[in-house]
Amino acid sequence: RSPLQWAFSTKRAEIARLLLFEGADVHHVNLGGWTAALNLFGTPWQGKTSHCRKEYLEILSAASFSDFDSQDGEGWSCMHRAAAFGNEHDIRALIRIGASPHVQTYKISWPPIFCAVQLGNMSTFLELRQYHPDFIAMADVRKWTLLHVAINAKRLSMVQILVDLGANPHAISMATEFFILDDLKGLSVTPGDIARIRGKEVLGVYAEALKRKGHGIEVRIDDLD
Repeated sequence: RSPLQWAFSTKRAEIARLLLFEGADVHHVNLGGWTAALNLFGTPWQGKTSHCRKEYLEILSAASFSDFDSQDGEGWSCMHRAAAFGNEHDIRALIRIGASPHVQTYKISWPPIFCAVQLGNMSTFLELRQYHPDFIAMADVRKWTLLHVAINAKRLSMVQILVDLGANPHAISMATEFFILDDLKGLSVTPGDIARIRGKEVLGVYAEALKRKGHGIEVRIDDLD
């Protein structure tokens, strides 16, 4: 990690400005594929922050940095990290400077909205869905929809809103062993199949959401352990 990347990851705006004034390379990419911009949006270990990073994006733009769609070794861009760990203000700021909400990760072809669902980030999900008119039908390379992902990650509020917004409870995934936990390997599953595997609480929330939406699907939870 370069000193400039450290300044961004630790949110030291004045140090970042000083380093750039002294000639720091704003385009430096480390061995993991990280730019200073990617460091700005943190990692899973740093968790979600509540403030907008607009000031830091402006610092980068003023230094002629424009590669906000640059991807790390896993294919995560700034938008993916903002979707996972940021807020709706971060998404809007990135959109304004030209970052794309459509860049996909390398392994399972997730655009940023999938990261928002996986991490249960409601504010970024609601913002990003404006850029995906087809978000209900979106699926990754395994044919997992956002509802599959939300149920598997046990993001109960996300499950409820996806059902309310019209998510398809009949969507069927591919039978695959690629990027799948052991208990789902080789299975072609609906969101309900995953809910049963994930336990009574998840299945109960899902069943109630379906009932509230008017789906004629009976889901039994009394036979689960």
